[in-house]
Amino acid sequence: MQPETKNETFSYSKCKRGDIINFAKVIIMRNITKIVLIIAVFLLVPLTTVFADLPPDPGGGPGSGDLPVGGGAPIGGGLIILMVLSAGYGAKKIYDARNKILD
Repeated sequence: MQPETKNETFSYSKCKRGDIINFAKVIIMRNITKIVLIIAVFLLVPLTTVFADLPPDPGGGPGSGDLPVGGGAPIGGGLIILMVLSAGYGAKKIYDARNKILD
């Protein structure tokens, strides 16, 4: 329902039931359209990576003597340090949370 004059404001009390239902349908359709467009973008963007070229051979095959990309450094020692530090961090968070509850 449109105001009859420029000075008249919109009022829900003057609306008919059909006007409100049509307004709700328009709002729902706009939201559905936005959702469909967002889903389409997220489905189509990965297709561009499917057509990309494969990475080059990193080398370092058996008996070649070449080191693979990133060098031949073992990750075992660093992994253990990372696990110990994260366990300590988690223990501190639990200790702080328990003290906060008790206080």
